[in-house]
Amino acid sequence: MRTTLNLSDELITKAIRETGVTEKTKLIHMALEELVAKKGRERLTKFFGADTNATVAPRRRYENPD
Repeated sequence: MRTTLNLSDELITKAIRETGVTEKTKLIHMALEELVAKKGRERLTKFFGADTNATVAPRRRYENPD
């Protein structure tokens, strides 16, 4: 799909500097993919909740039978 966008030159320059991606189409695709992933993480956090007091569960170490 073709779309005309008015983008801030400063914002594009910062994004290029941070990512190293100079192709604007690829840069916009990356930004949109990250936005969708971020919103998905936020939905999951709301759905499952977040325990701010949670600690890392201890790991069991099994001895190798060999």
